[in-house]
Amino acid sequence: MASRDAAEREAAGVLRRVLRGDASRRAAGSIKSLVYSPSVGNKRATFALVCQTLKYLPILKEKQEELVYVTAYDILFGQLIVLHKDVLMSALEKICVRRKVHSVEDLLSNKSTG
Repeated sequence: MASRDAAEREAAGVLRRVLRGDASRRAAGSIKSLVYSPSVGNKRATFALVCQTLKYLPILKEKQEELVYVTAYDILFGQLIVLHKDVLMSALEKICVRRKVHSVEDLLSNKSTG
């Protein structure tokens, strides 16, 4: 679990640099170069987390910011996520219905109508 926590922290740092560079229209470095810097310990897990987060970022951005904070709190400190997994899955299904797609993977493709 400790190595997963470290990879998540490292992935968050890399993601922050990538998104800030993108927002300022300046490259902060490629994902690969950021992940393979000496400061990142668990390179493989960090790279996978960053890539998957970026892949699903358009969907994640549809969530209310406050809900993201509450979810992050619960993952880190609470126990409610396990109890409310069905609610979270239902919210994801509603996004699929609203976007007129059949699966989460379809949300990522050009098939979605926005």
